[in-house]
Amino acid sequence: MQRLIVSAANYTTNTRASSAATALTISLGNVSISNGVYNLGTQGGGVSIGILTGTANVSAGIWNVNLGLNNKYSGAFNSTSGTINISGGSIVIKNGTGIASGTTGRGTAAIGALNMSGSTSLASLTFGTDSADKLVSTSISNLTVTNTNNIIAAAFVDDGNFRISTLNLNATSADSTLAIKGIDRQTIYIDTMNVTGTNSALLASIETGYLQHFNITNLNVAAGSTANINTFNRNITLGTASFDLAGAAIDTALLSVSVGTGGIVAAGDYITLDFSNAELNTTYTVITSSAALTLADFYVDSAQGTLSLSGDSTNLYFTSVPEPAEWAAIFGALALALAVYKRRRN
Repeated sequence: MQRLIVSAANYTTNTRASSAATALTISLGNVSISNGVYNLGTQGGGVSIGILTGTANVSAGIWNVNLGLNNKYSGAFNSTSGTINISGGSIVIKNGTGIASGTTGRGTAAIGALNMSGSTSLASLTFGTDSADKLVSTSISNLTVTNTNNIIAAAFVDDGNFRISTLNLNATSADSTLAIKGIDRQTIYIDTMNVTGTNSALLASIETGYLQHFNITNLNVAAGSTANINTFNRNITLGTASFDLAGAAIDTALLSVSVGTGGIVAAGDYITLDFSNAELNTTYTVITSSAALTLADFYVDSAQGTLSLSGDSTNLYFTSVPEPAEWAAIFGALALALAVYKRRRN
């Protein structure tokens, strides 16, 4: 199917097989949904393989992707060769009726480029239907979020099998927020998280019983940018964090975290911090946390500067080293003082 436009009425691509084991592959080129409901497969007879090769634009309405055949056989959705844009409305990728309680496997989803830009309308993406009806695995290669009305409304996936390779929170023109709702105590894995602009936020859903741990391998905060991560009583595991300090305000935290009864946890022995474009001999507020931080959990190359904590251990500071000329002046002053001291003793 090269092009599908759904603007008002409901539409279903019926993929029920006459034989339970028949593999059905539906390949879509470009999809545009601005109203109504599009069902790729029926709940009783979903797709074995659904492939998006072009661009899908969802500005309103609902796109249901039903995976699995005849209540029994697992299915897969793949858009790694395509692009999905959600500015409003929702995409729901789920198992067909009865799949979760059946004797065989459940569905999987592999998403390529995904852009979410909900503003006045909520942009929503759903995987699975509830904690008893989960997908086996879900991956997103590149997720870019702009504006504040964006939610992964359900990340109901087997624990350890939900991964975002690259998450871009782009707040250069407006605040950028992504909320994620999943199974309680589930871990959401993010390989690289890039923050551009001020007031970018990654939030676990505030709904009771749906709070997630975030495991972020690499966090990159661009010049003039700030980030907020809120897990509401769950942990943030962090590997490395890089901060471009060009133009940074020294009294504004570059990263604010709210973890409640959780904490910031090092992925390895410690969280490695890297700083660029720092003003010399200047102290910056790097992290503000709702929970106490431990200095030993963080590392920075001494050639860049030093780290310290506030009195209540909720703020982490970075102080850049003086320039070589300043060091020379310092050592010169120390040498002169020592010479004067020795002369007086003699």
